[in-house]
Amino acid sequence: MIRLFLALPLNVYFLPELMSYCDRNKHKFLDLKWVQADQIHITLFFFGSVDSSVVPTITENIQPIIASYKPMSLGLDGIGCFPNPRNMRVLWTGITGDVDTLIQCQHRVELELQKLGFPREEREFRAHATLARARKKSKGVSIDLKAFPNLKAEARAIGYVILYQSHLTPEGPRYEPLQTYFFEQG
Repeated sequence: MIRLFLALPLNVYFLPELMSYCDRNKHKFLDLKWVQADQIHITLFFFGSVDSSVVPTITENIQPIIASYKPMSLGLDGIGCFPNPRNMRVLWTGITGDVDTLIQCQHRVELELQKLGFPREEREFRAHATLARARKKSKGVSIDLKAFPNLKAEARAIGYVILYQSHLTPEGPRYEPLQTYFFEQG
């Protein structure tokens, strides 16, 4: 069994901004475990643990959907949290630009994967990228969102989506790209 998720790799396009933001803030907010900047992404679908034999079927069904979209112009703007500031479990940055197209693409991917038997996420998709998580597993932390500086980066053309395998380690997850699906070229 392997843990899989499908995501847009923001680190490829925004690494300097993400590294700078995380490095400047991780020492100020010690109740948070910061995601390594080179692993920050927008999750389109989380599969969980699946048999590795399903990867070709996923590719066969997802590749045409991704290829039907032109590269998306996406940027970063804003800081927010889930579920709320009094009980924060996830600190995130917002996504700007072709967000409606991103949501449409995610929805089509999710519907196709449902046909293959993968369960749909219960929560509605919200375009965001996780920056940090509360260190306390069972309970979130109370934060003042105004204490966090804004993270803003101009939109860039995002050219592809990656199917990642997630390896859980004591130091944190490590993401291994398994397949790359390109948006329409040309």
